[in-house]
Amino acid sequence: MRKVLPVCLLLGVLLCSARAQQQEVDAGVEPAEPELEVGVGEAFDEIATGVDVESLGEEDDVNCEKPRRNEVVNIPKKFREFNDVWSPKVIGEMNDYQVKVVRIRGDFVWHDHPETDEAFFVIQGKMRIDLEGEDPVELGPGDVYVVPKGKSHKPYAEKMCNLMLIEPKGVINTGDADSDLTAPNDDWV
Repeated sequence: MRKVLPVCLLLGVLLCSARAQQQEVDAGVEPAEPELEVGVGEAFDEIATGVDVESLGEEDDVNCEKPRRNEVVNIPKKFREFNDVWSPKVIGEMNDYQVKVVRIRGDFVWHDHPETDEAFFVIQGKMRIDLEGEDPVELGPGDVYVVPKGKSHKPYAEKMCNLMLIEPKGVINTGDADSDLTAPNDDWV
């Protein structure tokens, strides 16, 4: 229970933020679809993160070192620090867990994590998680889904999708699967 409670609190805060964004959409404020190619610069950054890059000054630059405890981490700024897909970047740690952000597009590989659950929190875009022997799970902005430990799954996004992962330190993005998409572990932004 000790490890579960902080993760639940973090997810609760994130869900409140996502609900606020959804209320804007419901009020007629349409978010841009993140469908531009990776690496097109500041225009992509604004669409993918919802932040007007021109409004940021030099004091808004982000340090790529591990944040200290109680340091505010700005998720849109972190997304601007990388363009690669399927390569989770650590933005914080909590007990034995890491909070990661990742951009996804296209198909990933079938894999599982025999020792741990994996939480997917969609920040922007839409994705699907195919599950072995079950119907796929469709996720949109503000949605969270936890893949149970040992469950074989394959994430997919037709267009660019930004999401957050919450998982124990040391978890490899492709599990035990041998793949060119295996990303370096403990990669901080």
